[in-house]
Amino acid sequence: MTERWVRFEHAGTTRFGVLRDDRITIFEGDMFGAPRETGDSVELAAVKLLTPTAPSKMIALWNNFHALWAKVE
Repeated sequence: MTERWVRFEHAGTTRFGVLRDDRITIFEGDMFGAPRETGDSVELAAVKLLTPTAPSKMIALWNNFHALWAKVE
């Protein structure tokens, strides 16, 4: 049986859990710390899967955009 951690939206709430076959066992707390199983689960078909983590910031290096810089000047 393959298990994967997933982040998902269900009933307007973002949650995370472990996907086993076609069911997600729901966890709470910190996914990267000490997650606790809630005892609830949901069908995979009933949720919208999200990216594994929510980005907190985006970092871009100006040096990667020499052509854009030339247009600005």
